[in-house]
Amino acid sequence: MRFVLLDFAGVSGTDSSAILSLLKLRSFSDKRGIAISYSGVAVPLQSRFEAAGLFGKSGRHRCFPNLSEALHWSEEQLLREARSRAEDEAPVDFGSWLSHELECPIPPLVMGYFNPSELRDGQILYRQGDPANTIDFVASGVLAIVVDDGHNPPRRIRRSIRQTVLGEMGFFRNARRAAAISAEGPAVIYSLDGPSLKRMQEEHPEIYEHFLRS
Repeated sequence: MRFVLLDFAGVSGTDSSAILSLLKLRSFSDKRGIAISYSGVAVPLQSRFEAAGLFGKSGRHRCFPNLSEALHWSEEQLLREARSRAEDEAPVDFGSWLSHELECPIPPLVMGYFNPSELRDGQILYRQGDPANTIDFVASGVLAIVVDDGHNPPRRIRRSIRQTVLGEMGFFRNARRAAAISAEGPAVIYSLDGPSLKRMQEEHPEIYEHFLRS
């Protein structure tokens, strides 16, 4: 465990025994390198918590205005570590990664079914509500997944880093995109559309079967 998120949006007050319990949680977390994020803490409670030493402006444990910002901060820490590890690792060729994921060798001709594209920072891969007509493979970079419910500001629900797959559920269900996806920095995407998947089925049925199982 790396992070604990405590949302106080519905909490209007507390007592000394609750603060003592939180102090015990802080001590437990300190020994194990766990960061505690407090969100939605009312101003009077925030003053009491800070005075008790539960969190501060610096250090491992922090307070955020709402749960979304607390999640965002935690995610940023994990992504920073993931990027650092990725920089230390040798680049993985997309074909090699795909072969490993499908558990079968991928002939060069099969790679022709995938359409590569380079995205710049902020470029949109697809918009919410677009037809889900491709499966997209993240070869490198980071992509943000954002949902707009039409009533509140658009909300980023997660990020995808390299060697992940996007849009497969909507593609096979013949549905619309449930979220918008855009690049955060340069990214390389390999896309597989319906006609290309059909060609794979007809020309390389054994790889097509591996693809469906994976």
